Amino acid sequence: MGIHKTQARPQAPGKVNAHVGSREIRSAAVQRSLLELDTLLDRGVEIMALGEPQAAAELYNEYLAGLEERFRGDVKNIPIDVLTRRFRVLMLLAECHRTLDQSDPALQQLIECNALARGPLCDISEYLVRSAMEISRIYVFRKEPALAKQYVSEATRVGKESNEPYLVSLAGFATGLLFSCVGRHGEAHNIFTGAAARLIEEEDPAQVYLKADILLHMGHEQTHRENIQEAAKTYSDTVKYLLDNSKKSMAGSRTPDALRFLMLANLHADLLPRHENNVQILADLAVTTGMLLDTIGHWEKARPFFDRALELFDSTGFMEPRLYTLAQMHIGDLCIKNKDYSRAMSILEKARDRSEESDDMHGLALSYYYLGTAHSKSGADDKGIEMFEEAQGILNGMEPSRENNVLLARVNNQLGFIVSKLKDYEKAQAHLEESVDLLREYAGEEAQGEAFRLLGEVYCQRRQHIQSERALKKANSIFERKGARYESARCCKSLGENYLAGGDLEMANFFFEEGIQMLEDLGIESDLPMVYSAKAKIGIMQQDFEAAERLFQKDFEIAKRSDNMHSMAFSYYHLGRVRRLLKRTHSAEDFLRRSLDLFQNVNNQVMAGEVMLELALCASSRLDIKNATELCGKTQKIFEKLKNPDLVAHLLMVRGMVMRDAKDPRRRTLALRSFEDAIRILEKINKVSLELAESYFEFAIYWRDGKDRKRAVEYIIQAIELCEKLGLDKRANFYLEELQRISPEEGAKLQLGRFVDKSAVDSLTKGRGEEGITVERKSLTIFFTDIRGFTSVSETLSLEELTSFLNDFYSGVTQVIMKFQGRINKFIGDEVMAIFNIDGALDDHPVWAVRAGLEMTRVLNEINLRRRKRGEIDIGVGVGINTGEVLIGSFGSSMRQDYTAIGDTVNVAARLQGQAKAGEVVISDAVYKHVRDLVEAEDMGEKPLKGKGQAMRLWKVLSIKE
Repeated sequence: MGIHKTQARPQAPGKVNAHVGSREIRSAAVQRSLLELDTLLDRGVEIMALGEPQAAAELYNEYLAGLEERFRGDVKNIPIDVLTRRFRVLMLLAECHRTLDQSDPALQQLIECNALARGPLCDISEYLVRSAMEISRIYVFRKEPALAKQYVSEATRVGKESNEPYLVSLAGFATGLLFSCVGRHGEAHNIFTGAAARLIEEEDPAQVYLKADILLHMGHEQTHRENIQEAAKTYSDTVKYLLDNSKKSMAGSRTPDALRFLMLANLHADLLPRHENNVQILADLAVTTGMLLDTIGHWEKARPFFDRALELFDSTGFMEPRLYTLAQMHIGDLCIKNKDYSRAMSILEKARDRSEESDDMHGLALSYYYLGTAHSKSGADDKGIEMFEEAQGILNGMEPSRENNVLLARVNNQLGFIVSKLKDYEKAQAHLEESVDLLREYAGEEAQGEAFRLLGEVYCQRRQHIQSERALKKANSIFERKGARYESARCCKSLGENYLAGGDLEMANFFFEEGIQMLEDLGIESDLPMVYSAKAKIGIMQQDFEAAERLFQKDFEIAKRSDNMHSMAFSYYHLGRVRRLLKRTHSAEDFLRRSLDLFQNVNNQVMAGEVMLELALCASSRLDIKNATELCGKTQKIFEKLKNPDLVAHLLMVRGMVMRDAKDPRRRTLALRSFEDAIRILEKINKVSLELAESYFEFAIYWRDGKDRKRAVEYIIQAIELCEKLGLDKRANFYLEELQRISPEEGAKLQLGRFVDKSAVDSLTKGRGEEGITVERKSLTIFFTDIRGFTSVSETLSLEELTSFLNDFYSGVTQVIMKFQGRINKFIGDEVMAIFNIDGALDDHPVWAVRAGLEMTRVLNEINLRRRKRGEIDIGVGVGINTGEVLIGSFGSSMRQDYTAIGDTVNVAARLQGQAKAGEVVISDAVYKHVRDLVEAEDMGEKPLKGKGQAMRLWKVLSIKE
């Protein structure tokens, strides 16, 4: 709530990069969930606080359109929670219009609010008082006191009837505005004083904001009465009051409230005379505002506030050493974030000297921390470590405190990050776990979030994907509570990379898109190329090379603007690689040569080697085998020194392709050895990876060219199966087409396996004469799952929505069953039956099935997260698992037969599924006996099951024991 029309002037230069009205999803408001719309509303509140009322108004109008689309043609049945949302957004929209000097549309929106408060929302007294007060404010500013009076009277009546101090003060504020409008300034001042005194719930942001509004008007009334000194003190008290409450809000992770308090305080900072006490308040306000803007990712807006603090001290001579050096260090940090390392070091060295002069030990440690960061990020890790150790030494000699522990944790985080780059993951983990321990008493600090994020990245590097996911989600939870969207964007990138490494491309893509959206909203270009490249990697994996090229082109445009040699080198490399895949060899080689020059200039030998391998493949495609061989030899000299198995395997695979494509019988032996060595290394590193699938495929082509059809089929099938496990359907189909060319019979058999279980395919294709398929008795675990409430859900969905719903369900189930060595036996509408141990290879098949059930609940939670973002309803499934002997084989008539399992074990599994609620895994006592030492489970007692003569004891599985 502003006070005067002149208050609209923004205090920080530059526009918020909100991308308002430019997002493609804006046209699809009908598909948005209320949760997503609320996120949009919160974004508008932030933009408004930052001085962009027009941008905020566009978001609010979009929000209204989203609400209206959801209930078009059904006005009589709009839920109360939606009406309260409409009230809130209309109030905010009116504030935007009032700030923009557009009183007519503001009045129109407020009158609708007042009508809602009199009608369907009449039980909420606050809404009537607030809307009446805001309408009266408009009329007061338009110098129409007679029209304002009727609304003031209404607000006063309802406020007194409610007997709530906040509502009485709100009505009192409206009354004071009216008295001021008619020139009765003494009475207005008294009314404002009484209204302020009633406000005692200072943790309530609405009351804080109202009290600040009242105090400012008290200052205006004192000015009217020419009590200049009293007015100056009131203004000073108001700014300090807002500053103090902003710090409380920041400590309580109430970032939106803190931002609104700070920006209102800055709006009136010019009212304070520049004497010593006020200079300290104003400098503190500027530094605190800059720090908050930095936290939420508005770096360009943060910098002027730090500059303002320095200017205040320099121009007045009233010095506060800690605040001065703090402002300097934050400017240095912003230079680091913008990759201006030399300038950062110059500023930070001055801050270090000032801290030493003033004997500020914490400030000195902080300056060493920032200097270490600047050196490390500029490539001088050794110098960075030296600075961090200086900071550690100072902090270890000081008394433990929240401030000192947080800084010590940040130092440990950077040390952990540096050693993780050197692949010393155990040492990195030790540093980061020490950070977590340091902050156990101070949960929710950003430094703790950073420690969890870096731990997640270390776990990912160690292929501990579940631990990585947990750590990264803890980090993201902290950053979201703090409103630290830049750090949240970094978490999204790391989550995407973890899912990508774990083979879940859909979730990886989701988190990369989330990260890109946040960074684009914040206008932070420096981190975008890394996320574009990560998302483009998915395009390459899925053989969507055109989509990958578009993302790499965006990366390239940013790199050109940054004038950063390293960034340009990576951009040229990525564009060159994708153009080679698109078979545009000439332009690919041009980009790759430029990349090689730049990587050699910055002495990045690893990437220089990677570029030479790409150039070798380009040369090989032109049958320039001599040049290709020389490039492989140069790369070998680089990679041999590093002893990195991933790099060695990549080199061997490329060399195998070059030797193979030479069409020279003398080189086939070299190619054979290279492929075999590459596959041996990759299988040792990770048996489920794209790199291994590619090696199998390329080795299959080697055997195809050598006319060894049997081995070609063997390796290409392995490549297809790996791609299917990784969810790379397009690549799997590409490989399948090659298999069908090599062996139409094996291709047909593999295609049949996509619809019928593999064991059934083997039986069906062996051909058993007139006897048909043998029916066997086996010990198996049977797994049933279906969608809860599917019939009622399906009736409410359109055909397109139902298709999306079922596809998400089937893909999630299939992914999990395959991952845990099960076999999908049949889809029955919304029900899925799977079998574990169908080929007799799983001794502990009940354990695999239970793990699959728990994993399915986790995967469905992730799928539902994506669905909510698209405004779609959640999928809830229950799982039932039983184990025992079954008959398995082909059953049916001469017209149609199914390969499946039958028997009491199967029937009980289906009944157990019926006992499971959404998100639950219910198992029989027979299964529990196999898994009781491995899981936490709840005894459900004995339950009667349909078709069973006696009740059976059931268990609900809660989790895997750590």
